[in-house]
Amino acid sequence: MKIALIYDWIATWGGAERVLLSLHEMFPKADWYTAYYDKKNAPWAEDFTIHTSFIQKIPINPYRIRWLTAPLFPFAFESFNFTNYDLVISCTSYFAKSVITRPETKHICYLLTPTRYLWKDPYIHNNFLMKSLLNPYIKYLKKWDYAASQRPDQYIAISETVKKRIKKYYHRDSEVIYPPFDITYWEKVKSEIQNANFQTNSKFEIESSKYYLMVSRLESYKNVDLVVSLFKQLNKKLIIIGTGSQENRLKSIASANITFFNRLSDQQLGQLYTHAQALIMPQEEDFGYT
Repeated sequence: MKIALIYDWIATWGGAERVLLSLHEMFPKADWYTAYYDKKNAPWAEDFTIHTSFIQKIPINPYRIRWLTAPLFPFAFESFNFTNYDLVISCTSYFAKSVITRPETKHICYLLTPTRYLWKDPYIHNNFLMKSLLNPYIKYLKKWDYAASQRPDQYIAISETVKKRIKKYYHRDSEVIYPPFDITYWEKVKSEIQNANFQTNSKFEIESSKYYLMVSRLESYKNVDLVVSLFKQLNKKLIIIGTGSQENRLKSIASANITFFNRLSDQQLGQLYTHAQALIMPQEEDFGYT
């Protein structure tokens, strides 16, 4: 059986990317299709056989300007040819579900959430002027997204919450399969921590310092700015781990008691979890793979 795996973009690291690694373990010989692949920021995918779209040729990183390149994504995924595949599995929260397959090819969509900025959190047009300019475009994309949502043969949701959204926005039934998690994670981390000497920076002595922890993509819908504003007032130590389009803005408004880190190893992350006073999660999660 020839299998294709599809994801929106392979360009960063987070909970969804852990799911991709699990899919790769399940189907190591499968081909991967994505709008674009950022080798520098996604070294974890170096063993994947990856096919990219014409968006890969854009000289500026498409992930950083994805609101400008968004109109291209429907064409990118519709341009892929899956004629020679028996099974197509799309893992997506955006456009990857829109691929076109022949009737003989089974298309299963593992949906992280219906396209968020179209249905659930329209955070890209909170500004009145931008909302006025973008509304016609958003309306067009919602119609297209609904039409594209009818293409998969079967939906699998990552949670009961997402299952309800699929029914509400796409009028499709789905089954729930929670994202996989390595139950030996903490055993591995604890054994590695015993021999570790992880230094964050001069502001924090991990084992003796009282600090709070937030692990998240740095995107508007994650409400990281709310946490930053709160801890500026509390003047308590906060460590934020993650990357995203809001990174520079959040760093610019943060105070000296807030420290940011990008990509950490599981050993380093486990050490931070172990000694934190609390884990801060101000957002509504689809599943919450933190």
